[in-house]
Amino acid sequence: GPRRQAAAAGLKLRTAVAPGEAGLDTPVELKAVEGDFLKLSTGAAGALGLPAFDAAFDRGGLVAVEPSDRSAYAAALTGLMAPTGRVLLVAVEHSAFADGRLGPPYTLSEVQVRELFGADFSIELLQREDRFELEPVWRKRGCTHFAEVAYLLTRKPRAT
Repeated sequence: GPRRQAAAAGLKLRTAVAPGEAGLDTPVELKAVEGDFLKLSTGAAGALGLPAFDAAFDRGGLVAVEPSDRSAYAAALTGLMAPTGRVLLVAVEHSAFADGRLGPPYTLSEVQVRELFGADFSIELLQREDRFELEPVWRKRGCTHFAEVAYLLTRKPRAT
């Protein structure tokens, strides 16, 4: 109805179903939301019929948004997660590019990850990998260091 459309204004849901693994009868359903992720509030997600997610993988999402939009991004992602949800977040840490900019991809420190998500998630640093020598593009862009950092965010139990 009109209320459902208003809550999800500008967002579209696309669904694809693929057969399951050989020998299994359960198909795999993939859902993609097209639109501005920052507008994907809990209400808009509900209007689209999205469930709360048990798991999410963010590689290239948060580090692509303007730093001024990070808190809105974190709020949208948090609102999509189930009470026991987990997020595998891959961030990057690097020096300024030759033109002085810090992105995109925007550098994101562990302190910043904890500021954005620490109220709702316990945060475990899984791995920090130096990618500077492996990916020559970063030297060409003027960096002096570039690392990819993986975190596991686990939703904290809600106080009752």
